[in-house]
Amino acid sequence: MTDPQQLAGWADAVFVGTVIEQVGTKAVGPFPETQFSVEVLQTLKGDVAGQILVNQQGGYGTDGTLYLLDDDPLIEPGATYLMSAGFLPSENWYTVAPRAGKVTLSAEEVAAVSDGTARRSTDEPAPVATMRDAIDNEIPFDPNRESEPVSSEPPVPPR
Repeated sequence: MTDPQQLAGWADAVFVGTVIEQVGTKAVGPFPETQFSVEVLQTLKGDVAGQILVNQQGGYGTDGTLYLLDDDPLIEPGATYLMSAGFLPSENWYTVAPRAGKVTLSAEEVAAVSDGTARRSTDEPAPVATMRDAIDNEIPFDPNRESEPVSSEPPVPPR
C-alpha cells in the first residue's frame, strides 16, 4: 500500500516513535514477526503515547534465517520513524504496515518533531506534513476495494 490516504484510512495509529529495543519474536502465522519497544514522540492519529509495543512482519526463524516481507528491512533500535500501524488487541501490539508504514526520519526532522514547534507549521518535516494531510483526507479501509495489497508475497530469505 503506497497511497498515503489509503494507508491513513487503514491505520489505527500514525505516530513518530523512536525504537528502544527488540523485545521478542513470535510466529503469529507461518513466518516470524518481530516486536519492538517504541517511545512515541508525537501522535498524528489514534490514542498512543509513552512506550508501546510495535510488531513488524518478518524476522529470524528458528533456524536463524532472516525472513523479510516484501524485502522490507526490520526497524532498527535507536532509529526514529513515522509509523502507520494497525492494532491487534489479542497481542496488545501495533503492527506496522509493510514498507510504506515506516519512514525513517533524520536527526534534524526528529529534533523538529521533538521540540513541538513544528506542529502544523512550515518547519514540520515533509513526511509528517504529508501524512497529516493524508489523515485529514483519509480513504476508509475497505477490504473489498481494488487497491494495492498491504503485502503481496510471504516473507522469503534475502538474496
